[in-house]
Amino acid sequence: MRWLLFITGLVFTACSSKCPEPQYEGKASDEAYLTMVDAESRATADDAKAPRLDLAEGATLPKSPVPTLRWSSTLTAKAAPPQPRSPPAVPWYRGLVYSEAWAHLPPVTGSIFWFKFAVPGEQCPVEMISTRNEWTPPADVWAKLTAGTGARQVTAQSAYLTENRITEGPYRTSGALSFSISP
Repeated sequence: MRWLLFITGLVFTACSSKCPEPQYEGKASDEAYLTMVDAESRATADDAKAPRLDLAEGATLPKSPVPTLRWSSTLTAKAAPPQPRSPPAVPWYRGLVYSEAWAHLPPVTGSIFWFKFAVPGEQCPVEMISTRNEWTPPADVWAKLTAGTGARQVTAQSAYLTENRITEGPYRTSGALSFSISP
């Protein structure tokens, strides 16, 4: 019995994360996020293709109202995205004996942007992954971003995905951008 408790505790410890899930925007999904996480170590420093926040180094953002962060990137697809495939025919008896999970979102095809905001005094960064070119942080996320004192650091990464597979990139900024929050 003890070994069962030990194995169960080990599995839950190994599967849990100290840091919260990232913020998802646009058509970004957890599968696309995991693709970016897996490719982070091989990202090429390229400030032209990595997302560039419309903030100057050392800028000060107001604490209120919550600002909308915007960025741009020259990342484009080298080839046309594939045509959507029709789903396979499902037999009438499928799912009668056991149910199936339908939790997966459609795969992402297009540019995707991943930002990590390091906040002074916080162990985990605030992460956001998006297929859009702007983001207004929700109130609870903005409260975390404005907590503490000192400069915040943001790093950015981008890639072009075809059905959640990287077909161009990933590209990262050559360094972190610093900004602060007004009192």
